[in-house]
Amino acid sequence: MSDKINLLSIAENTGYSVSTVSRVLSGQTEKYRISSKAAEIISLEASRCHYQPNFVAQALRTRKSRTIGLIVPGIDNPFFATLASVINNLLASRGYHTLLADSREDAAEEAASLEAFRRRNVEGIIAVPVASSPELHEEIGKSVPMVLIDRYFESSSLPYVCTDNYAGAVMATRYLLDRGYRRILAVQGVPSSMPNRERVRGFLSALAPTAASPASSSFAPNIASSVLSSSAPNVTFPAPSSSSSGPSVTFKVVGDAFSVQNGHDRILEEFGPAPLSCGPSSSSCGPSSSSGGSSSSSGGPSRGAGATFSPSSASSSSSGAPSRGAGLPFDAVFTFSTTILLGVIDALRSLGLRVGTDVGVISFDNNSFLDFLDPAVTRVEQPLREAGEIAVRTLFSLIESRNAGLPEPPPVRKMLLPTLIVRHSC
Repeated sequence: MSDKINLLSIAENTGYSVSTVSRVLSGQTEKYRISSKAAEIISLEASRCHYQPNFVAQALRTRKSRTIGLIVPGIDNPFFATLASVINNLLASRGYHTLLADSREDAAEEAASLEAFRRRNVEGIIAVPVASSPELHEEIGKSVPMVLIDRYFESSSLPYVCTDNYAGAVMATRYLLDRGYRRILAVQGVPSSMPNRERVRGFLSALAPTAASPASSSFAPNIASSVLSSSAPNVTFPAPSSSSSGPSVTFKVVGDAFSVQNGHDRILEEFGPAPLSCGPSSSSCGPSSSSGGSSSSSGGPSRGAGATFSPSSASSSSSGAPSRGAGLPFDAVFTFSTTILLGVIDALRSLGLRVGTDVGVISFDNNSFLDFLDPAVTRVEQPLREAGEIAVRTLFSLIESRNAGLPEPPPVRKMLLPTLIVRHSC
């Protein structure tokens, strides 16, 4: 039965006008000074005949759909599923519905979803952007309030709330160094995404002789040019001068997606059948040339090659370094997401390697099931609840300002510190 027929039937059965019935059922009793007796009679009749309002018609009349669009890069990723759940619950507590879209890390899919949100008259948008430029987001943001979460555009004025991915990567890498790991493989996600670039930057900064800033080291220009290039997912760097002191560290950054498959395949490539040549007198340890090599014949680093240098921060633990990973190319793996982690664990087990015993593993992102793995996984937790609360609060501040015709508040640009959860995997 249509909205119009319902309102007419309720009006006929109660003896009140259609306009009075409409005002009561749309929550405007006090505004139009309708008596409590009349409101009660109308409400009881609406309940008796199972009246369901036409929300589309209401949205067109009031320009309030009570719906927020939320777009994430992959709902199958536990991190984004949890983020969506947090935001959905926060919106529900305000009486709003969530219209969820999955861009699948594709800028074209993202653009189509953003346009669909606008056509559906959502009151606001919370977006995890995947596009390389902010033009479309800014254009839609002029008509629909928008807040970015998890990722942001450096050149945009759009408000955002993100985890400090650089700090989280530094935290995880320093933990591995403090535990005595010296051959570290980092398996990254989408190379061009903001969180990934910051995690690579933090990883390399923690390994550098002075971890305060990668720009202070002699090989910082190589870091910047390689990390920011999405066309070369395997990051390689030349080693600094031999004047560095302390135990040497071999590292490598590989990968191209926040996926289980990426984690699985990269481990099989790096821990393949080609044995390592590692000895007590070796200053570094890495795959033989048949399984990746460390340098090209011209003297420059080959694709996927590692680098060796001596961070001063690692020297204090040199006397007690564990003898893990003997004969292996790497003694620790740092995964940049839970999905990558699951693929890494599966591949290590298929090779007969024990997590925490043969190879240490640490990961970005937290999920309760990680404590039920054997061993439980040490990981960097992002403050999802806090990020969601700030994003929702910021969005509604924008919505209320625009509805009231007031100047918009200064754009929120918030970076939240992650937390290291120590377990038994490294």
